[in-house]
Amino acid sequence: MLDINVEGTSLDKECMEVDVNGWRNWSSPEGVIAELRENITELEGVNEGLVSAMSDIEMEMQYVRHLIDIGESSISAVEAFDYDGACEEGAEDDAL
Repeated sequence: MLDINVEGTSLDKECMEVDVNGWRNWSSPEGVIAELRENITELEGVNEGLVSAMSDIEMEMQYVRHLIDIGESSISAVEAFDYDGACEEGAEDDAL
């Protein structure tokens, strides 16, 4: 029996299951390493795509923040105008 220590927990070989679906070459250590290299290359590509997508999302968030700032400024301007009494009920009738 082979004991394996993972983060302070001892596991024996009989308890472990390995999913090898999709793996092409387990016949040699070199084959396993080659497969792992292919997988890491693929994961690096996925990671680059995710980083690029996150950058795009950050730009969109900055745009939305800018729109929020504009909206808040507009609300403040409307409230200031409203407090001058020009938008009170009946003010239109008095002006006529």
